[in-house]
Amino acid sequence: MFEVVDEWASANVKALKTQIQKRNIGATHKLLASLAYNIVRASDGNVSKAQIMFNYYGRFVDMGVGRGVKIGDVKEVRSVHARALNALNARRPKKWYSKPMAAGVNSLSELLAHHFGRQAVHTIESQISNAKIELTI
Repeated sequence: MFEVVDEWASANVKALKTQIQKRNIGATHKLLASLAYNIVRASDGNVSKAQIMFNYYGRFVDMGVGRGVKIGDVKEVRSVHARALNALNARRPKKWYSKPMAAGVNSLSELLAHHFGRQAVHTIESQISNAKIELTI
């Protein structure tokens, strides 16, 4: 299972890096450089947690908030005031994180369901082949 989660995390970090580059986020590339992942194992060797890490301000970029632009202003983008405020501060949501991560978590759940499904079938097959049947008449 570690290999499945490790492969997923690596692919997800690459996808997030692609999103940052595609949306031209960050002149200093600090957000891009901060992307990393870590797989934590439990004492029995199984995966207990997968962490995707990046600089916290990346969440604000995703939401389009910061430097005087509040989340309420972004959500009210249809109002004249909010449009003028967004134009003044040049803040717009750049969905580099939320949508790709939601898709990534969904794909991880499918990968793990497939992995554990195969593992269950293998366990059942081995138990059946090792089973002894005794008939008493």
